[in-house]
Amino acid sequence: MADEIPVPDTRAGFEELLRFAQTYNGYALHGGLSGLRAFLGAAWGEREAVEELPDDVDLLRACLFFEHRQHYFSGGMYVFETEPKVVALLERIRAVAGETVPRRDAKCASARSG
Repeated sequence: MADEIPVPDTRAGFEELLRFAQTYNGYALHGGLSGLRAFLGAAWGEREAVEELPDDVDLLRACLFFEHRQHYFSGGMYVFETEPKVVALLERIRAVAGETVPRRDAKCASARSG
């Protein structure tokens, strides 16, 4: 059985949100950056409004992982933990999955495929 990871509250600090975002390795699970972008583009489409967030926990977590990577590569040009999209993603993940989600990182992905 996969490790269960607590879903942080939307008031969690940067470090806790960062650790949570990293428990879903979008690069390993979707074939690198291009695969992750293709997954997000096909599944997410043009959705931007919070009311339109999907019920697919993997998609929500992939989006959060991608937001984390964008924040990193932007040099931290915005406050990650209060970014409206980050807050909305966390709220939706908690609403759909509850208080925990399974770890989805490279080790888990390789264990499932091997």
